[in-house]
Amino acid sequence: MNSYFLMVLFAVKLVLFYAVTLNSFSVSIVFSTAGWLLILFLIFRGGHRFLYIVLSLLLFVDYLYFQNFGNLPSIREITLIPQVGDLGGDIKYFIDVYSLFFVADLPFVWFLFKEREKSGSFLTLSLILISFTFIAAIHTSQRLEPKFVFNRYGMFSYHLQDIIDLFSPQEKRENKAEKVPVVEERENNLQKKFFGIGKGKNVIVVQMESLQNFVVGLTVNGQEITPNINAFLKDRDTIYFSRCYQQVGSGNTADAEFVVNTSLHTLGDAVVYEEYPVIGLPTLPKIMKSNGYHTIVFHGNVAWFWNREEVYKHIGFDEFVSLEDFKQDEIFGMGLADVSFFKQAVQKLKSSPKPFYAFLITISSHTPFVIPEEHRKLNLPEEISDTIVWALSSGHTLCG
Repeated sequence: MNSYFLMVLFAVKLVLFYAVTLNSFSVSIVFSTAGWLLILFLIFRGGHRFLYIVLSLLLFVDYLYFQNFGNLPSIREITLIPQVGDLGGDIKYFIDVYSLFFVADLPFVWFLFKEREKSGSFLTLSLILISFTFIAAIHTSQRLEPKFVFNRYGMFSYHLQDIIDLFSPQEKRENKAEKVPVVEERENNLQKKFFGIGKGKNVIVVQMESLQNFVVGLTVNGQEITPNINAFLKDRDTIYFSRCYQQVGSGNTADAEFVVNTSLHTLGDAVVYEEYPVIGLPTLPKIMKSNGYHTIVFHGNVAWFWNREEVYKHIGFDEFVSLEDFKQDEIFGMGLADVSFFKQAVQKLKSSPKPFYAFLITISSHTPFVIPEEHRKLNLPEEISDTIVWALSSGHTLCG
């Protein structure tokens, strides 16, 4: 097994990777990827076995991340891989034939491949310079977002730009109160029909994991997926905002919490809970506290996940009830099953100081949407298994 064979074998892996992650191949991807592959194998002459294994593992991580989020991971996100350990047994549901293809041969490569002595330094340097020139020629001078870099130039260019962005100095603005005139004008012209109607009442916010608007009102085999939400919508006192669009980035659930409680955008390519301590921001819990409310947040996962135990203090929550504080009588997926979660949260709220602002984050409908048989409440067809509809059936009497 020689170096050329390893390069060709990795090229085959790349073709498969692009086939399952991109809608089409462009000329720029083909030439950019070929150029980077040549550069890497020339630079690491005498270390091709190590290079092949590292690149194969990178493909494996990229593929799994793409399957879940529709994009490649950034360096910041790769550093958060230890958080994945909390997914427990659910990780196996992300593994498929394609992902195994990227890593199945690595033990054989390690034991069967023998490195050869480095040679041809002048030729190597010349080819590297030619390849760099070639890649630079097909890249435009326009600054592209990382996901567009991947679609146009492939995985190598994507990760290179990500590394450059990571170490490039970022312009920082002073953290001072500013009002944009157009926003101030809009604020003064707001209709206040419903302003103050909930004053003094308990406020409960439920963030339902992965729930999307298309599920509301949906029936499958004559069964309502969200019967209770449907009932709420029929109540004339219900105010329903159907045109809400997700503003989450890498943090997903954590980013959604941040948006709801601060009305601010997230970072996009990084998890705001991990990057910033969220100190000094105006937040909904702080506003509620200033109006005499007790603020409490519930989540059926461990307290340290996404740095929640620290961030919640700065957001303004008086109390955080995490997995460690619940009776762990029904566990599957990433934590406490939603049915048990809500039952215990309701009992806790009955004894909480009034009025309260309670923020509850569900977990059973988290990807990969694999629900144990005993938690399936509806008779759903197998063709929609491993989907959000399937997952919501586990909390049918709740989110439903």
